[in-house]
Amino acid sequence: MKYRNFVLHLYELYDIICKLKEVVIMDRQLVLLNNSSQMINKETINKLIVEINKLNINKTMKQILLIASRPLANDGLTKIEMDVIKYNKGIIDFEVACGFGFDNLYGDQLHKQQIKCHSLPQKKKAFEYMRAIYKLVKKEKYDAIYIHGNSAMMFMEAIPSKIAGARVITHCHNTKSDYPLIHYIAKPFFNMAVDTKIGCSLLASKWA
Repeated sequence: MKYRNFVLHLYELYDIICKLKEVVIMDRQLVLLNNSSQMINKETINKLIVEINKLNINKTMKQILLIASRPLANDGLTKIEMDVIKYNKGIIDFEVACGFGFDNLYGDQLHKQQIKCHSLPQKKKAFEYMRAIYKLVKKEKYDAIYIHGNSAMMFMEAIPSKIAGARVITHCHNTKSDYPLIHYIAKPFFNMAVDTKIGCSLLASKWA
């Protein structure tokens, strides 16, 4: 919640800057070139300068591992994953882990954005896959693990991440699974491992 407030505060500052007609930011100082409408007075600008000087993004940027539990492909799930990374550039330091490889268009896009990518063992090798996630999370000490998927099958990513001591956030994109029996069996354990749930709809958030 504290970090969320920080991000919102940053966007509020940016919104104020956008309202100025002509502003130059140099060496952390705001220079008002022409503000004939007097939308923002000098006192407000001085307060804005103080707040900007408080923001040291490089030191406060959160490091989050996004785990793609499904292959990176031309679908809605991958689009959201890519958009989350793109639009939080400079706000959150994302890394991506996937057990389906990065040898495709989306992997190329991540590399162009200089996003660090971690190739995991194939997901069908469940023990190796979960052990690799545990070791990665334990070693890197991420601020949070952000898992995208369609069901409680995300337990394969959530449980090792939780055991490694991380905060676990899941993002469910569907209300059905190719493995419904496993979904219902795993759901109680999945729920215990997850700190925050996000869903593409209310139904999706209740599903997993």
